[in-house]
Amino acid sequence: MNTKAIILFLILLSPVSLYAHPHVWIDASVKIHLNDKKQVTAITEVWEFDDMFSLAVIEANDKNKDKKFDKEETLSVKNSYFLNLKNYGFYTNVFVDGKEFPLSMTLSSFSAEIVDEKVIYVFTIKLSKPLDPFKHKVDLGIYDSEYYADIFYAQDPFYAQGIKEGECPYYIFEDKKHPTYFGLVNPKTIRLCRKP
Repeated sequence: MNTKAIILFLILLSPVSLYAHPHVWIDASVKIHLNDKKQVTAITEVWEFDDMFSLAVIEANDKNKDKKFDKEETLSVKNSYFLNLKNYGFYTNVFVDGKEFPLSMTLSSFSAEIVDEKVIYVFTIKLSKPLDPFKHKVDLGIYDSEYYADIFYAQDPFYAQGIKEGECPYYIFEDKKHPTYFGLVNPKTIRLCRKP
């Protein structure tokens, strides 16, 4: 039995396994904002939640039952269901040349809406300093290292704003250098402005 199999077996026997499996599912897409120097200055993410979590958020916050969030209801969603994720980096993981890049955790925008009975967040995080994905290897992963939320990339999950279309290609890979969940999960990560 290999090491990973042994670890998995021990986890399944332990109480932590009761809490570690995903409780929330998210389809995510990402837009990076580049300045005139082709440096990334901000990241916009779109999260579409699963039916059960969406139902809970809608029932708790859509007070007038009109199937949309007004300004006050959006603020309630933000304060009750989103801002606590700051403690987890908003599930946004950035690495530059293999080293973790600390995010500023400064939000420049947040919105929540209901589409086909699913809750969708759209938010933008400003970077603490610009990143050059053409001079450096920049990897962006949207995942929960504690595996409470399971995050998938939506179809066509990446877009670069501020440069010509196709000038910043990307590819998704399993990041084996930064495994999560006791080293058992290699998170899917987007490599920016690079070809495989």
